[in-house]
Amino acid sequence: MIVKKVVILGGGVLGSQIAYQSAFSGITTVIYDISDEAVQQAQQKIDSYPQQYKQDIGATDEQVQAANANLSLTTDMKAAATDADVIIEAVPERLDIKESTYKSLAPYITDQTLLLTNSSTLIPSQLIDFAPNKKRFMAMHFANLIWTHNVAELMWAKDTP
Repeated sequence: MIVKKVVILGGGVLGSQIAYQSAFSGITTVIYDISDEAVQQAQQKIDSYPQQYKQDIGATDEQVQAANANLSLTTDMKAAATDADVIIEAVPERLDIKESTYKSLAPYITDQTLLLTNSSTLIPSQLIDFAPNKKRFMAMHFANLIWTHNVAELMWAKDTP
């Protein structure tokens, strides 16, 4: 699978880190969040990452500029999710919020889209019934400070092939 577009649903602490790492890796990346205020908060987090990347991993100005060019933020689910190869859900750890997010996502996801949850407290079997693409759904939980700890746990649900 060639990944050309990654979408992060939720620009909180880990969502914003995942998005910036994806963009830093050269992939067109979109953060979707529910309000202008949430998008602004995500942008504030993102604004701190270039200096951290320079300090922690020796990122160059050119690498940071390229990452920034690869990253966008929106409150428009359709614009964010359309043509996404990978969608990573990083919304709050509440089943009702995750269910609502997946229902909103359903019209824009294809059979080929890989849908991941970054949940740290809920297991995939608790979420798979909400997932619009059950055959391409799993958990991929990233460690905080993803650019230095480049680690993720992978878990699948029993119905995921």
